[in-house]
Amino acid sequence: MTDSIKLFSNIEHVEATEEDFNTLPVVVNQIINQDGEVSSSTPAYQWINSKLTGAQFKVTPVFRDKKFARKSELIGYEISVNVPACVVGNNALLQILVYGCCAFALEFLKSYLLEAGCSPRIVAQLDLEHASITGLALTYLLDCKDRADANRYNSLIENYGEATLNSKHTDSKGKKPITTVRSAGQATVTITKSRAFEAKSYVKVGPTHRSFERFPSSQVSSAIYAVSGRKVRLEFNANEKWLVANGGDSPLVWKKKAKAAALTAKAFQEITGYLRVSENLRSKRPKPDQIAKLPPAEQIILRDNFAGVDPKQHPLMVGKSIQYFRVSSAISRLSCGSTSPFPGQFTARRFPRTCRCGCSCQQSMRLLNT
Repeated sequence: MTDSIKLFSNIEHVEATEEDFNTLPVVVNQIINQDGEVSSSTPAYQWINSKLTGAQFKVTPVFRDKKFARKSELIGYEISVNVPACVVGNNALLQILVYGCCAFALEFLKSYLLEAGCSPRIVAQLDLEHASITGLALTYLLDCKDRADANRYNSLIENYGEATLNSKHTDSKGKKPITTVRSAGQATVTITKSRAFEAKSYVKVGPTHRSFERFPSSQVSSAIYAVSGRKVRLEFNANEKWLVANGGDSPLVWKKKAKAAALTAKAFQEITGYLRVSENLRSKRPKPDQIAKLPPAEQIILRDNFAGVDPKQHPLMVGKSIQYFRVSSAISRLSCGSTSPFPGQFTARRFPRTCRCGCSCQQSMRLLNT
């Protein structure tokens, strides 16, 4: 499933009169030098409100010369839109195919152009055949028993990544592969592979920072978040480079079920491959003589970790400095760091073609309309 998408709609194939082309909306930011000459001209994006929900999407004109924008060299528009937010009002449980997101994105762009005074003869010629995906957020939901279990599972992903990646990170100036932001008792784990991809893992128990939500009532909101709070949400942010390299930049490719499933599998196998899930890492507990080499406090933390206590939440870790949290990473390497938190589908080639939560856009819509 997906939610956010960036779609570039090319207009170079459009046949129209000069009068029609002059109706294309273009806003640029210009800098005039002391001689009265334009020294810089860059595209200016526009934030547009969705007529369906009020959520905003962004439209940016694209020019052949990216460093100096001239209307005569306009080649199209890029729209950046969170489709669930702009169509339904939230993205907690919706399962939306990438091709469907592309279709919605194009319709939002067409609506903007018409309202901005663009000739309908131009708008009618815009299609997905002459469009390309420049950014895409692929999402996968992992079922858990309840909210506590989902948070525990998310913590396992964090600890596993810290053990397999952060423990080997030596670049003091570079961003660590695993970073975590905590707020209101919830953790968002970011998995970063430099110059390759970024992914996130979290439990959606309510609106996230700067997110948009709209529900018919508070009762519907509570009912939906009660379900989404039992699932770990994995997001793979595919940039244009990744999409082109893997043959996923054309919207028409995602219309083919087999190809769409293969691309989705490829994305999430990138995450598990980076985390070294398929490697034969330690799977047994350390021997007593190995544990005895640790300081007394760390021995307690390690043994309690075997009993299910997260090292970062251990009473002996409370109030410690950030440097002390290196102990937690060491504990992870000795214990849970070697046990993959991912289900078999992630390590096998038979990657599931649909969201494991079993939800669908239709089911969510029925709930919203009750």
